[in-house]
Amino acid sequence: MRVSPRVQAGAHPGDEIARELARAPYDLLVLGCYDHGLLGQLYLGSAVESVVVRSRVPVALLVAHGETRDRMR
Repeated sequence: MRVSPRVQAGAHPGDEIARELARAPYDLLVLGCYDHGLLGQLYLGSAVESVVVRSRVPVALLVAHGETRDRMR
């Protein structure tokens, strides 16, 4: 597997990831994210949702669950 890290700033992360996916051919997109949902409902945020819906390549989500430091305060 060849990995090429890139950093791209923009107003909305989902838009920037979609631009990168359109820039070059990719076989798989792996995203790390955190479950922000309450009461057992999964909510990953608008950026992750946007990327998953718009992606033309398979997406593997690595979802972390549990308490964040902000929630524990």
